[in-house]
Amino acid sequence: MNDRLAKELTELADHDLAIREELLAAGKLSEGYHPVMEKVHRENAERLREIIAEIGFPTISKVGETGSDAAWLIIQHSIGEPDFMKQCYRMMEEHSGDINPKTKSLST
Repeated sequence: MNDRLAKELTELADHDLAIREELLAAGKLSEGYHPVMEKVHRENAERLREIIAEIGFPTISKVGETGSDAAWLIIQHSIGEPDFMKQCYRMMEEHSGDINPKTKSLST
């Protein structure tokens, strides 16, 4: 298992959620896709692309359950990049035995 990438994926997902909470608390999420949130989502998707290029899809056996779940959150939040989402969905299907069953049921 790649502990470094597992930690990084978790940190990316945690950062996403922290920014979301900050914007929500400030009342800034009710008027469409906030540019700060969009920037976080695009940067996270870009880093996930790099990770996928390095190790393939971040499955449980590669980055642990927490890291793999964090990758799923990043994928879900990459709403401005539907092609990336579709590519990830196909990879999730290919690795369906090595991702969280909750994730698998959400992707179908």
